[in-house]
Amino acid sequence: MCKHAPLLCPGIEQFTRYFYMAGEQDFAPFTKENTVEDPDEEEVEDGTHRNYDKWSAELPQNTHFLSVCKGVPGCKKRNAHRLGVSRLPFIECIGAQRESFYESKLLIALPFFCPCSPEAVEGAECQEWLFRAEFDPADFGGKEIDPVVLGLGHDPVSFEMVANEPETRFSGMELDIVCACCTEERFGGPCPQCQYAVGMHRCTNYSHKVWRKGSLHAGVLDALVLSRRSMSFLSAYSRSLFSLA
Repeated sequence: MCKHAPLLCPGIEQFTRYFYMAGEQDFAPFTKENTVEDPDEEEVEDGTHRNYDKWSAELPQNTHFLSVCKGVPGCKKRNAHRLGVSRLPFIECIGAQRESFYESKLLIALPFFCPCSPEAVEGAECQEWLFRAEFDPADFGGKEIDPVVLGLGHDPVSFEMVANEPETRFSGMELDIVCACCTEERFGGPCPQCQYAVGMHRCTNYSHKVWRKGSLHAGVLDALVLSRRSMSFLSAYSRSLFSLA
């Protein structure tokens, strides 16, 4: 996403929840919302929601942000009673879908944005896009976390390898930001904020943001989830055969 500077924090799901695309002059072509009959009062939002973002939630309705890239529409804050929902496709970690599986993991777990417009590749009919995910030390108790940088364009990219690198880094002992509440190693199991959390998130048991281990790459667990689903299908299929017999 080509975000305005203040919008560097929200990820794609948070962006969809609080904002919709809106032009600089005329908003009508970019929104199909009819908010005439909605109440004007802002309700206190549930801070435990997976896509909750405190900064975005506190913005006044209709706050407008322009895009940093020419030709790309800006965005506008939604009505508090009409927050958006991300509809995610189901992608299995197998065969030809494996790369798409990890591409979706990257989109959901990291707050990517485009710091600049795409550049034309000399001698090729394509453009080079640069994506960055940055992390404010103030959100992590003063810890410096290197940004995740992804370039897309002329050269092929393995999304699985791209996802594995930050997963290994964020889950390592050096940074020490893995959420023990999510892994149920401490605090008696996941709290309401951790129950459906993905990536960097707020936990009731920490004063800073923490990382949900496995958000980008769960290793053999990615395959195990598929195996369990396949076994469940085979079990149901076997029961149906016996019932027919």
